[in-house]
Amino acid sequence: MGNVTTSSRSKDNGLFDYNDNNTINNPISISGGNQYYKLTNDTLGAYTNRAFAPDNIGDIWDPALNIFTFTSLDLGDIVKIRLDVEVITSIINTEIEIIMELAVGGFTYSLPFLTESTYTTIGTHRINAYNSIYMGDLNTKDNSAYFSINSNNNCSIKVNGWYCEILRRGY
Repeated sequence: MGNVTTSSRSKDNGLFDYNDNNTINNPISISGGNQYYKLTNDTLGAYTNRAFAPDNIGDIWDPALNIFTFTSLDLGDIVKIRLDVEVITSIINTEIEIIMELAVGGFTYSLPFLTESTYTTIGTHRINAYNSIYMGDLNTKDNSAYFSINSNNNCSIKVNGWYCEILRRGY
């Protein structure tokens, strides 16, 4: 058996790492209450990496619209996403919930990434949450998605970014 070089192999699976630059200096302000705020990511952060994208798959994050687009994926493909943010609280006992809204534009549904975590101290709290989405139907695949946050108290959030691993069905 001969050696296989990476240049001759197809990149069926791959990854994107989208890092934000804007919210590092301009955190998103969250007003406490029963309202969700869309998280943004301009992909201009120093560690944005598109070098390991799967073949024939374009970016799945659109920084102009701040949405995920899964249309270049096939049914059965999986996207594993790690959310990396920093929540800055100024009130004790601040509750945070982060969800992903899926199939926006179709029959929208949500997937929890962080469910009602309570921060009992004032300060900056780093959150890393990891979840998987599979393209189980056209509603999920052909409509957009985004992260949103809700809090019971006023706070702010910096988006470090999100890492997205693409696993193609059958590869």
